[in-house]
Amino acid sequence: MSRIFIADSDQKFVSLSSSYLTLSGYTVSEFSDLSSLKDTLRSFFPDLLLIARSFPDGDGLMFLKQIRAKNPMPIIVIGQDGSESERILAFELGCDDYVVKPLSFKELSLRINAHLRRMVKSEIRQGVVSWVLGKETLSLDIASHEVFLNSKPIKVTN
Repeated sequence: MSRIFIADSDQKFVSLSSSYLTLSGYTVSEFSDLSSLKDTLRSFFPDLLLIARSFPDGDGLMFLKQIRAKNPMPIIVIGQDGSESERILAFELGCDDYVVKPLSFKELSLRINAHLRRMVKSEIRQGVVSWVLGKETLSLDIASHEVFLNSKPIKVTN
């Protein structure tokens, strides 16, 4: 079961999308501000992040740039206006996809599924296999013989 983080200050949107994605089989965590998202990302990265363009406590796109430097997870930006300049900026800062409100939750779910499918195939090709165990993610890098728990290396014996 893939873990999705939804970060948006629009509580109605977060609640509706969270309910739909949960019914679609995803484990969803909700964030209404950047500070709580930042705190959680210090210890755990999801399989995919949905992030809004703006928050009362900061700019989602600038935060996107910081996250991209630390993790290759798929990131979908949720925009309000969808102007060409806005979309281009989001892609230049590292997003993988851009959706505009109002949106179809079915389409959003299919986009998420497509990104996660590509991510899994990419990880397998690179020799990394991951398992989600409750709230934890255990990964094995076959080439380097390293094991990671929530993206942090753990020591194991031969």
